[in-house]
Amino acid sequence: MKLYFIAFILISIFTMLPESLLGQHFFRIKADFSIKEKLADGKDQLIMGTVYYDKNYKKLVYDIRFPEAETWVLRDTFFYSIKPDETEVFSFPAFTEFTMFHYALSGNLHDYGIDDKYYQVGNVIRDEGMVITTYHIIQELEDLIGDIIISQKDRKIYGIAFYDAEENLLNRQFFRDYVNVRGLEFPTRIIQIAYVNDQELYKETRFRNVKVNDLQDNHIYNYDVSDIQPTSGK
Repeated sequence: MKLYFIAFILISIFTMLPESLLGQHFFRIKADFSIKEKLADGKDQLIMGTVYYDKNYKKLVYDIRFPEAETWVLRDTFFYSIKPDETEVFSFPAFTEFTMFHYALSGNLHDYGIDDKYYQVGNVIRDEGMVITTYHIIQELEDLIGDIIISQKDRKIYGIAFYDAEENLLNRQFFRDYVNVRGLEFPTRIIQIAYVNDQELYKETRFRNVKVNDLQDNHIYNYDVSDIQPTSGK
């Protein structure tokens, strides 16, 4: 009972705070999404639903409505695929702290959370309002991973490219159509191109109805997977 009372008091305080003050502490984001993706076999795929992320719970939850009802939960090193009649759990490097959702809420999306313990700033080019920065991996890790190049415009991330240790381009992402929600700048269109086995795999994600610090649907943000018994998977 005491916990419920404390939670009630905290929610009451948050709802009474001015939006300009509350907006300075971003902890939760929700948005409707659509993902258009070209798969390795050449087929197109469309996925639609709502995504939820709370940086305190560190669970990334995709509530999928199309093409079929399904819930994805990414937590720690596991990926949960939950359907009405089947649940699969996979070992997966689902470190949600390294996603654009976490970076946006933490104020680090502009440089994609690059840690200066592992990367050093190299060449910086300024051209017509664009700032393009090359980040070099530290010498101790240069045999494992390559450079990252980030372009910024109006102090927001515009594009990012990842390279391997042999300087081969692995992945490019472009961030477009930013919206300002209660003071949080968030891109509503992400274009990603991955280079795998001499193929270009294209994915475009769009967001709409972006909500920040929404106090509803807590059971989804903190989706309980503790008692899930997988019927298949690894």
